[in-house]
Amino acid sequence: MIPDEVVEQVRDSADIVQIVGEYVNLKRQGTDFRGPCPFHQGTHRNFSVS
Repeated sequence: MIPDEVVEQVRDSADIVQIVGEYVNLKRQGTDFRGPCPFHQGTHRNFSVS
């Protein structure tokens, strides 16, 4: 298992919304960001990043 300190360090140093947003058109919806799933060819915003 990955130590909690390492997980926190990664969370603090990387903005997951920014990283995913380079590949997926994300829009804020409530507290999450949603976009089309990059693994399927759909156009609905069924992929969530928080």
